Amino acid sequence: MHKSIKKKILFISVSFSLVMGLLVAGISYSMFYHYNKNNLTHSTELNVQHITDAINAETDNLESLVRWCQINARLLPYQLYGDNSGNSRRTLYDRLNDQYSSVDSTSYIQRLVVSNFSDYYIQIVQASYSTTVDVPAVIMNQDYFQTALESREWDLSMGFVDDPLMRGSKPVLPVIRPIYHPYNSTVLGWLLLELQPSIFCDALESYAIESDSSFFVTIADKVYAYENGSLQLLEEVPWDASAAQRELLYADTTISDSTIDGHTRYVTRPLNLNGCYITQSIPSGNSIVQFSSFLYVILFIALLVIFAGLAYTLYLNHMVNRPIERILSRIKKVSAGDFSADPGIEWDNEFGDIGRGINELSGSVKNLIDTRIEIENEKREYEYRMLQSQINPHFLYNTLNSIKWMASIQNATGIPEMTTALSRLLKSIAKDSRQRVPVREELAFLDDYYTIQKYRYGGSITMEVSVEEESLKQNEILRFTLQPIVENAIFHGIEPKGAAGQITIRVYRNAPGDVCIDITDNGVGMDETTIAGLLTDEKKNTSNFFKDIGISNVHKRLQYEYGEHYGLSFISEVGTFTTATVTLPDKICENAPEQPTMTGGKKDV
Repeated sequence: MHKSIKKKILFISVSFSLVMGLLVAGISYSMFYHYNKNNLTHSTELNVQHITDAINAETDNLESLVRWCQINARLLPYQLYGDNSGNSRRTLYDRLNDQYSSVDSTSYIQRLVVSNFSDYYIQIVQASYSTTVDVPAVIMNQDYFQTALESREWDLSMGFVDDPLMRGSKPVLPVIRPIYHPYNSTVLGWLLLELQPSIFCDALESYAIESDSSFFVTIADKVYAYENGSLQLLEEVPWDASAAQRELLYADTTISDSTIDGHTRYVTRPLNLNGCYITQSIPSGNSIVQFSSFLYVILFIALLVIFAGLAYTLYLNHMVNRPIERILSRIKKVSAGDFSADPGIEWDNEFGDIGRGINELSGSVKNLIDTRIEIENEKREYEYRMLQSQINPHFLYNTLNSIKWMASIQNATGIPEMTTALSRLLKSIAKDSRQRVPVREELAFLDDYYTIQKYRYGGSITMEVSVEEESLKQNEILRFTLQPIVENAIFHGIEPKGAAGQITIRVYRNAPGDVCIDITDNGVGMDETTIAGLLTDEKKNTSNFFKDIGISNVHKRLQYEYGEHYGLSFISEVGTFTTATVTLPDKICENAPEQPTMTGGKKDV
């Protein structure tokens, strides 16, 4: 099944564009999502940091008040001796009230109590929260009193509790600290500081947040949700505190994921109060809302990449597919017989190299075809000339037989021999249509031709035939190969010399696969120019016996039949000799009839 590379390239290009577009969109989404997520987390972290700074400023003021109460010497008479006289208590109350009033955060203090471990105490309390109960007894009976008193830091593990000194539900955060002896670590008494939830709520309320975001206050292991200006204790923490991550702007910031929906994140910052934290939630909806505004940018980038891919596909189509179509069209024209060069496919690139190769190939094929046509035309011309050179052999054959018998009756011995040789020549031409004959038949034909010539020149020419191996007489040779060469040797070599001449014919094997026949005459010889003309200019070396069958025709016939390695070659020395060598393939003639062969020898005239 034919598979189109063009379709494959188009499919791959479009697929690549789509994949790259989706990949860019996905990467853009992922980068924006994480950027937006980190940006929201940073923003939330800064927001929580502002809240914790505000709360820490209030708690720092309160802590300074607590420390003043722990170490102030004016409380010693009351703590050491239980001096509960009116003047002493009034003096102590005035001093404590002055210090209390100097603190900016007293609005978050519901009650301040300073007491020893008996029933003597001083308290500063808002009028609405005053009570007549035995304050020291009630406070020291609370289950968290002793633990908080012995703690090195503020122990707030009890969280918000109902005020034990009030009737009804009024949550407070009790802070209980010891009062030490000024000269040793003896605990002389204790103080109670009841903090209202507003110390957290006021700070949280001052920041506007998204409707689906929430604040949380963590005190020890208790978590309170800020709702409608108050703190509500949660039964279950909505985030996994054990899997918190530390990252972003501050080293002590923790990021936790929701244990409920898996998408909400919680940003937590610590307070200066031991075990206290402020947490704000970041719902996943915030990221989605902000992402929708960026979605158009992502879509634009994706479409841009896809269009760029399509543009690349069109460019690839222009650079690859069109040249391929032009080359295929050119190949079809060549296969249809149009071998003309097409400069339009010779681009300045790799396809142009292919186009130039096709043009060169078509040119070579055209030259080859033209050469073959020329060869066929020459062969047809040669055959036509052969036909022209033929005379009516049957008529001449019968006439020569009559002359032969008349000459025999009149005792003219030379005439019968000459007419017999001519008769055999004509009979061979008339009855034999083979193109290839054994060497022995060609030598027999040559012997008849020589018989005629020896009478013409009155015995001044001799011919000697030597065959190296008897089997060489069975080798194949084209008809009428040797006669034109011998005729050329007689007419152009020996005759111009004006003296007796000799022709020697030698048949032998040369290189493996080659058989050579040397025809040597002792005539006038030839120079290099004449030798070159023998193989090219037929008009100067045509045969007289067979019209227009010359040396060059013999050479071309051999090359056409057996290849360029075969044919004629000449060696000559002016005034001395000329040797014409016929090179043939060492091949037995398959259509040779059984008949007597000429054994060779010396012919004298």
